[in-house]
Amino acid sequence: MASVQSGESKKWRATSDQVIERQFRTDIALARGELDMDTESLAAMQLAPSERADLGRELAEGRAWNRLRDLVGTVGCLQYALVPLNAALGVCVLVAAKSRGTRIAAGITLVVTVAAGGLTLYRGYFTSLGI
Repeated sequence: MASVQSGESKKWRATSDQVIERQFRTDIALARGELDMDTESLAAMQLAPSERADLGRELAEGRAWNRLRDLVGTVGCLQYALVPLNAALGVCVLVAAKSRGTRIAAGITLVVTVAAGGLTLYRGYFTSLGI
């Protein structure tokens, strides 16, 4: 739904209600054995009550994924500024800390920050936002 396979990596793309409904109706038509339906025939195809309910759930799920994508595409981009800042602060605390517990906490924070930053770059999250 919310992602499109592109080579090796998945890219997160917004999906319209029309695309979701057309794909849903195409899947229903194929399941019914109606192989050669054009767009107009798909739109006019009658759905059973259970199929209409399933379509409603698919549309609601698609809208939820789109809202999440919009949120991640705005607020989520802060991670690219926060990861280096948090890593620098972690190093400072690690070096300046006097107690062993503080050094351990700073070290764990630093490892988690570096891992999170590495994963954002490795997975290419920024490019998947379409920004």
